[in-house]
Amino acid sequence: MKLAKASRFASIGCLALPLMLSSVPALAQTLDPALIEARRQRTNDTFSLLTYRHLDELFDTKVVETGPDTWALPQSDLRLADDAPVQIQSDATTFAAALQSLRINAILIMRDGKVVKEVHRNGGNERSRYIGFSLSKSWISMLFGIVLEQGKIGSIDDPVIRYLPQLKGTAYDKVTLRHLLTMRAGTSWVENYAPGSVLDGVRDGSTNTETMYYEDYASELKVATEPGTKFNYSTLDTELAGLVLVAATGKSMAQLMTEELWRPAGMEAPGYWIMQGPRGRQHEWYGAGFTASLRDYARLGQIMLDGGKGNGRQIVPKAWVEQSTRTDLPEKNYFYFWWSIPGVDGFAANGVGGQRVYVDRESRTVVAIASYGGPATHVDLFKSIVKSLNKN
Repeated sequence: MKLAKASRFASIGCLALPLMLSSVPALAQTLDPALIEARRQRTNDTFSLLTYRHLDELFDTKVVETGPDTWALPQSDLRLADDAPVQIQSDATTFAAALQSLRINAILIMRDGKVVKEVHRNGGNERSRYIGFSLSKSWISMLFGIVLEQGKIGSIDDPVIRYLPQLKGTAYDKVTLRHLLTMRAGTSWVENYAPGSVLDGVRDGSTNTETMYYEDYASELKVATEPGTKFNYSTLDTELAGLVLVAATGKSMAQLMTEELWRPAGMEAPGYWIMQGPRGRQHEWYGAGFTASLRDYARLGQIMLDGGKGNGRQIVPKAWVEQSTRTDLPEKNYFYFWWSIPGVDGFAANGVGGQRVYVDRESRTVVAIASYGGPATHVDLFKSIVKSLNKN
């Protein structure tokens, strides 16, 4: 793996350094090899049911803080029994059995803003904070809409290099913010973290051994297609979008999220971002590093369902909610860091390892799921839940 000797992003990564240092433990000369190995094993199927809710004990983190008031989630009169029938692909099973077979640690179901059912398994509880992985991308999208309305970003058609001049002369020269948000940057990025792959090394170096920034790899990419013409899923594009937000606001991602989303929404528990980058100069892992309670994940879904409103106030601009969760692009499966749900008028935040927040506009259902591996999709379970609730 060839990487630039000096990071193009050092200055941006340190914009909020004085704020971040308070969350970084006293620095040692080297990381304990045992800690590095534990970090590398965090996705091991044998341990992930535990590690996925304890990553703050393995990594340096930056807290997203709560405010003085909490958005109460009332209980619904609707019920979903443990033996309610659900369909998983072609197999008929029950709701409770599906949680086991799909390796689900926790699930929370809401209808009309009220909690229908909340289940925590394998030692978790309502205070547990579950890693979202690529759910983080959708929260970045929400923040983009907020910052855009504030005028700190001029337009999503602005070139990326207006905010990240370090990218001038790279494959991102002609890429716009819209291209990042829709993952149509046109670069040679390949989202493959198989053991021994280039990106396996990038992830290891940025999060586990703390020797580089995840975004350093941007300088190694080539132009593959004209920007805007082809969808290519890229965590790097979200990483760069996060850097744009930091550059545009002059705040760390945790501070921005605290002030503009977490406190106004009355979130119940502090969230946190896993840090990445060289030790002592880290910043949040924007593409996949956010962790929160399941109830707060459900609140984020409810905000989007309600046109950006939550806790009695407008948090995300209504126009942005609509714009970021629909598309007129040829591929209908991806919006602005949100996924479509086949056959449903809705959208989803999806994270590797079975992390999900599903939103169905028609039935006004939100389902938040925290898993520890398992299948690539839980759409069948979600549709079965909606169908069962519709019969109440």
